[in-house]
Formats: sequence, structure tokens, C-alpha cells
Amino acid sequence: MRILIIEDNADIVANLYAFLEPRGYVLDSAANGYAGFALAAQHDYDAVILDIKLPGIDGLTLCRKMRDELQKDTPVLMLSLIHISEPTRLLSI
Repeated sequence: MRILIIEDNADIVANLYAFLEPRGYVLDSAANGYAGFALAAQHDYDAVILDIKLPGIDGLTLCRKMRDELQKDTPVLMLSLIHISEPTRLLSI
């Protein structure tokens, strides 16, 4: 299974690699929305782990671009610290 991790926090990325790689997952990662979009355009992934608060393109916009522009229906797990006022925006994806 190939997973794309789009996350700007290096510690979180390292933890995901430490947990997932020994279990046989093939991982690619990007530290900002633009790099994540480029990887998503170049490769087919079985899943995407996506931070909502990213430099460049934020995670919500990136998810929409992957769906609309790239026609990707890859499952996306959103991973982030968000304020309580933001969940309604999440529901619109």
C-alpha cells in the first residue's frame, strides 16, 4: 500500500514513518501543499494523510484540487490541530 503524507511538522512525519514503514507501507511525503499536489499528480496513492494547516496550499483547498483538477478519489485522512470554530468548514468537503 502506497501512502502520501502531506505534513509540515517533521516530528509528525517521522512518527508516521516509524509506525507505518515497518508494517510494509510505502511512503512519500511533502512538507507543503504545492509539493503535495505535485506528488498527487505524478503518482497513484492508496491513501493520503493530509494536514489541514499547510504552507502554500492549505489542506482543505488541496483536497478539493485533488478531487476536482486531478479527478482523484483517493481516501484522505485529515490530520491537524484545529480551532473549535472550524469544523463546519470541514463538513463542506
